[in-house]
Amino acid sequence: MLEITANQGLILSLRKALAPLTDISVKAIIKCSSEGIELMALKTDSIMGVLKFRSLDFQRFVCDTEWISWVNLYDLYQTLSIVDDEEYCTATTNYGLSNVDDEEYGSATINYEIGDPELQFVFKNCRTLNKLFCRIELTEMDPDEIVPDESKTEYNLVAAIPSEEFRCILKHLSFFGPQVFIAITDKQVTFSALNAEIVLKKEKRILVSNTYLALGVVCLQLSECIIGGYAEDLTVQLSFEMEHIRPLINASLLSNRVWILHSDESFTLLQLNFPVGALGNIMFYFI
Repeated sequence: MLEITANQGLILSLRKALAPLTDISVKAIIKCSSEGIELMALKTDSIMGVLKFRSLDFQRFVCDTEWISWVNLYDLYQTLSIVDDEEYCTATTNYGLSNVDDEEYGSATINYEIGDPELQFVFKNCRTLNKLFCRIELTEMDPDEIVPDESKTEYNLVAAIPSEEFRCILKHLSFFGPQVFIAITDKQVTFSALNAEIVLKKEKRILVSNTYLALGVVCLQLSECIIGGYAEDLTVQLSFEMEHIRPLINASLLSNRVWILHSDESFTLLQLNFPVGALGNIMFYFI
């Protein structure tokens, strides 16, 4: 059984955090446990978007049985849009509760229980006390389906740059090629696409190649980046396709800093992590 209650502000934040995943896939795997909720949107052999919400951040969160299923991201996004009406200040969601006792809820409630293939939503109008009821059908997972789990991965290289500068870099490099390459050493992070590159020093400002300047692209003065992990001057080469630029930019709008993580042991060599305040994290894994 799952029962969640959240106020309007949190529901709006949840919907914003959900938007980048809708750019990857129509549906996602939803996993629930006492620790929180995890949504995983996968695109064939190229990218996986993961959104994690912590149970502590909800007004009420009860999950006494772990469960996993498929959910339509578009349906979930549209359902959460109900709180655009400012009078609907709370929501409750449940899975598997036949009756929702929301006498004291000033929020939205969400319910779910094993064996019940849907999420039930109750949105409460704080002025009139009227309620809206919505349902989202869930699809059971095939027992043979493999669910990626990166939760225990140890990353041996970490770098971070401000989100605004990350967006600037992606937008500029999108003019030069279909793929972005990231080279990381213990002293700098280099973003490149074909014959254009942007170098961020660990302690200084940006350096730009002569070719990049000759093409007439305006470059901003970028602040220093954070690098941790390797103690030696080893270069790690990572890459991702420009077709994924939209969800990355949308996720960066919700975060102050973008973290680049690399693991030699993971099947996904590159992770881009976007912390979204109290909500948790939006993570993109490139396969």
